[in-house]
Amino acid sequence: MEMLRSWNGESNDLILGILTQFGLRVKNINLTKYESLSPDCFIWYFTVGDGRLAYCLYVEDFIDSLDHVKKQINRYRPEWEGDSTYLLQKVLKPQEWNKASPVVAATCYQKPKNSHEMMKYAATSAFDFVFLAKSQ
Repeated sequence: MEMLRSWNGESNDLILGILTQFGLRVKNINLTKYESLSPDCFIWYFTVGDGRLAYCLYVEDFIDSLDHVKKQINRYRPEWEGDSTYLLQKVLKPQEWNKASPVVAATCYQKPKNSHEMMKYAATSAFDFVFLAKSQ
């Protein structure tokens, strides 16, 4: 099973495939920053088109709240972006929390307080939740 966390920099096909879950259909991206934050948490910053549209893709297996996701995305943004803020983008087809692959695959996964709201923004890639944010 190919999952986004197995991205190795040779091809952006895994990233491009995930972006379609958010309605972002592009043929290529311009990667500006990638960081492995832990063995189970990854973050990509990239632009599309002429570089005016900046995005962040955040991947983690255990998410306890949308606030956690927002803080991580804005905490690790590239330094040259100054005070830009990233806003989460909604997924096209939200899943039910208890049927999402990261929850089903886990032995124990405590349901977040506002799981319904979280799932409006969460895509999945195997064992991970995936969030897309756009720079404002």
